Amino acid sequence: MEVSETDSEPSHPQDLPVSAQKIIEEIKSLEKELSGLQESCLHPKYTVRNCQDSFSLKRICDTCHSDLGYPTQQETDKWMNS
Repeated sequence: MEVSETDSEPSHPQDLPVSAQKIIEEIKSLEKELSGLQESCLHPKYTVRNCQDSFSLKRICDTCHSDLGYPTQQETDKWMNS
């Protein structure tokens, strides 16, 4: 059985490095595309959220999900009381 480039799962173990590399390249491409979208976004509205990766509150753009920094003390108090 032959594996075409459109197959998402390799049928042979020797195809794993090729598939892994293809996924890595696709992730890099998508990250670059996301970065471009985030740079061009005007961040019209944001939400204060608890970020699991940094264990802190952050302002996150509702449109592009970009990290906009830390909330003010007033925003923190409002988040804690909600």
